[in-house]
Amino acid sequence: KLKALRRSSKKANSLSERAATIAVSLPSETIANLGGTPEDADHIEYQDLKATLFRIRAANSDIRFVYIFGKRNDEIFFYVDSEDPDSPDYSAPGDVYYEATPLLESVFEGTNAVVEGPERDRWGTWMSGLAPVVHPASQSVIGVVGIDVNARHYFSVIVAYALVPALLTLIAIVVALGGHRL
Repeated sequence: KLKALRRSSKKANSLSERAATIAVSLPSETIANLGGTPEDADHIEYQDLKATLFRIRAANSDIRFVYIFGKRNDEIFFYVDSEDPDSPDYSAPGDVYYEATPLLESVFEGTNAVVEGPERDRWGTWMSGLAPVVHPASQSVIGVVGIDVNARHYFSVIVAYALVPALLTLIAIVVALGGHRL
């Protein structure tokens, strides 16, 4: 059981580490210059960020969504997401994310990546890696990168990791008891 918990923790760490890696690799100046409004979609910088998020999602088969949040007047909103604008799952720049949790809001106040979930929103139930995007000059959090993995898939991987040692232990017990009887 302890090994399964460690593997679960490693999987969670992987999710937060991946979000943190994405956050530090994005051009923070570009994000700082976005307005978080529908007009952003017409700017080449937004389009470049969108293409980058799309490539990140394509390179990670377990990730369903990649996005960057902003915060204005105590509301969390989308700067950009990895969805095609024709997708029913698309969030336009400036769309408010009404399902924001206290943990998500806390990422705007700190510098640590976190894992959240399972949390349900209008798109499904997710495990999310969330990491702040920090402006290098001011050292302030200007956005939060999020990556979402389907919670059911996430937990099925954990169960699969846990089953292997459990089955090996069961086999060892059966062999030991069988040997003891002989």
